Amino acid sequence: MGFAFGTMTAVSAPLTSDCFGLKHFGAIFGLVFTAYGFIAGIIGPSLSGYILDFTGNFKLVLLYLGIFCLLSSFLILKVRPTAR
Repeated sequence: MGFAFGTMTAVSAPLTSDCFGLKHFGAIFGLVFTAYGFIAGIIGPSLSGYILDFTGNFKLVLLYLGIFCLLSSFLILKVRPTAR
């Protein structure tokens, strides 16, 4: 948890400012953390619990979490700064 959350905190602000600039940084950065805290914070644990209750198998829970981790890594690599 500390490694992932610390990395996300350190990377989010520079990535957001590089991609969207500083003109509306506060509003955009607020949306980034709203998506993380509200959407992912509710859907992730709920979906994990549902999968575990339905299958009784932690392997599937860890598999879907790993897939989301790889997908997010791929999407971060695709992000490019806007042309100035």
